[in-house]
Amino acid sequence: MYDMSTRAVAVRFDERLLEQVKSFAQTRGMSTSAVVQTLVGEGIRSREIPGIQFRQGPAGVRPSVAGGLDVWEVISQIRDLAEPSGSPAGLAGQLGLRERDVAIALEYYGRYPEEINAWIDANEREATVARAAWAKRKALLK
Repeated sequence: MYDMSTRAVAVRFDERLLEQVKSFAQTRGMSTSAVVQTLVGEGIRSREIPGIQFRQGPAGVRPSVAGGLDVWEVISQIRDLAEPSGSPAGLAGQLGLRERDVAIALEYYGRYPEEINAWIDANEREATVARAAWAKRKALLK
């Protein structure tokens, strides 16, 4: 999610927070630096775009609309529309989603398109693999 070039920065944490960070890192097999970088990045994005939250899942942590779909799911649905509306309200009506959710997803995509495109591409690859496996199972059952 973030540029791999890094620079050392001195940051002070109170003891309790530092222990929480270390524990969080240890239970996830991450370095303390990786945890701090990840959580600060997610926190900033959540503040930049109110309504964005980050969900953990088998494929990793992904941005989502609070109480709704992942951002990549909303953007993928918009791309699939034959004639997408030019407004969040119109898109929401076409997709059966809340206008607020569409607006949040569009705002996030506008700032971080590479990240969302990578999630869409990964999902499309997984869907292709799943369809091929399903076709093989179906052929065996005939």
